[in-house]
Amino acid sequence: LVGLSSAALPDADIEIFEAHHRHKKDGPSGTAITLGQAAAKGREQSWQEVNDGVRADGVRSEKGIGFSVMRAADIVGEHQVTLAVDGERVEIGHRVSNRKIFAEGAIRAAKWLKEQAPGLFSLQDTLNLRDILQRLLQR
Repeated sequence: LVGLSSAALPDADIEIFEAHHRHKKDGPSGTAITLGQAAAKGREQSWQEVNDGVRADGVRSEKGIGFSVMRAADIVGEHQVTLAVDGERVEIGHRVSNRKIFAEGAIRAAKWLKEQAPGLFSLQDTLNLRDILQRLLQR
């Protein structure tokens, strides 16, 4: 979704917000970085060139992708990608309130993987996103 949105809105400013519990050490999180990489890929940009990271001064470069990080209480995980142009914003978000969902996702992926030939797979594969997108485009 992030890659498609960034490709469709090539002039949008992109900011990624993420929040986790107060004990998390890294920031931005690995998931937030993966979302930034998806946005860069959607625009056919080099991640190294557009990653503005967490900026103390708040300034983001012209085509850069910036991050906001919050660490508080017992937040399991929240991520929001905002693509903003003058007059409107597209926001793609995900909030986790219970870590159990990660185990359920891992079980789902393991069941899918059991049916596959040996190879290297991604989350896109386990969720069948490429096939879903092709079906939607054919309508």
